[in-house]
Amino acid sequence: AADPRSPHVLLNLGRAAFGADDFATALTRFREAAALSPKEGPVLFELGRSLVQLSCYDEALPLLSGAARSGVRDPELFTLTGTAYAALGLREEAEKAYLMALALDPKNIRTHVNLGLLLEQENRLNDLATLVAEAEGKGIAGGDVDYLRALVLKRRGRMSEALQLAKACEPEFLDRTIREEFIGKLADQLGDHELAWESFARMNQAMSQKPEARQFNGTEHG
Repeated sequence: AADPRSPHVLLNLGRAAFGADDFATALTRFREAAALSPKEGPVLFELGRSLVQLSCYDEALPLLSGAARSGVRDPELFTLTGTAYAALGLREEAEKAYLMALALDPKNIRTHVNLGLLLEQENRLNDLATLVAEAEGKGIAGGDVDYLRALVLKRRGRMSEALQLAKACEPEFLDRTIREEFIGKLADQLGDHELAWESFARMNQAMSQKPEARQFNGTEHG
């Protein structure tokens, strides 16, 4: 029988908890696995991934970097690294990580979304439009790319078109709160205050449904 305290068993228990959205339990199991096997790439990756999910970006980054050094080449590793860098305001490092993820998985929708949001934040309209065109050229379609197109339309001053597209799209990977905030702000600018209020209400509701993990955001965990 497998040792119930072996890194392999703990890793599987953590993955099961993560898959059930029980991120606090997953984090505990991954920490236990890391204590037993502190240099094993998959352990570092899973621990880093759970910390990103819990918004503990400072603590996640060295673990994700360690996983990369150990030979892990999962595109999600670099997308998560980019997410952590972006959350900490380190946009150049975030972009490099996203591009590494796309080099490994050129059709990864989540990475396209994250990179697109980063480019929009940096007011790099031409680069954002190029990213959207490249995604469509790869055959990537759906609500996430439509949302990026809405960002381009807004930046080009085509506010009403941007709003209609943002309302109609159904992103799979984009954080719902981001879309609802975009719709709310744009609707408010266009004078549709009822839609704005509804969107901000949905945004607040979505935020309240995120993992109950704020306890991990204090000084203890970075």
